[in-house]
Amino acid sequence: TQEWGAALTAHNLLCRGGEVCVVDGASLDVERDLIIGAIEFKEPGEVSEGLPWLTVELVPIKDATARRRSAVMPVRRRAAGGRLGEDPMDTFDAIVLAMAARIGRLPPSRGRVTGPEANMPLFVGPKGQPWSTSDTRRLARKLAARLKLEENLFGAKSFRIGGATDYRAVYGPEAAERIIKQRGRWWSDIHALYQRALAAEHLQGSAAIADARGAELEALCKGWVQPTTFR
Repeated sequence: TQEWGAALTAHNLLCRGGEVCVVDGASLDVERDLIIGAIEFKEPGEVSEGLPWLTVELVPIKDATARRRSAVMPVRRRAAGGRLGEDPMDTFDAIVLAMAARIGRLPPSRGRVTGPEANMPLFVGPKGQPWSTSDTRRLARKLAARLKLEENLFGAKSFRIGGATDYRAVYGPEAAERIIKQRGRWWSDIHALYQRALAAEHLQGSAAIADARGAELEALCKGWVQPTTFR
């Protein structure tokens, strides 16, 4: 429950390895790390298409002094009906079940968990310690091994990379630009480095390029031509 919740959360929210809870060697900081109290369950409505949803408060791991306001990331249940956890790719369910495993009961359907439990880490590692960057790396490689992929090619940023790539696949490169920057807590264009090339895009392009039409500017505008050089 903890591993699957951590994997889906990291993928959906484009988390860096340590943003799933703490960085290696650090103690839990309830003011900035991912704790149970950082989850708030919201009222279903038009904005959520009538489905349950929640928000996750994250402080970017690179903001060492927390000078920036924590980012509030919404997560909606994927579909109506069905038991919790029935859809293995439902991040909402995964977070709810991870919370239930931590506190021994389901969280409230509205609002937050309060009291001492609110300051508990949302996810814990194999020994019960707050989930760390190393746990994210270990999980990425564990999943890679089960998929018969090269484990050494995966690390703590694999879920962030995969999530950015998948958002682009869902929305297209232009429409995905804004949501990837917001969801990934990027303040620059460095997020583009995390998006991996999709085979389908390249295959479609390899077929469509033969249909390209129109004269190039070099043929239409005198002086536009640039020399072709190889160095």
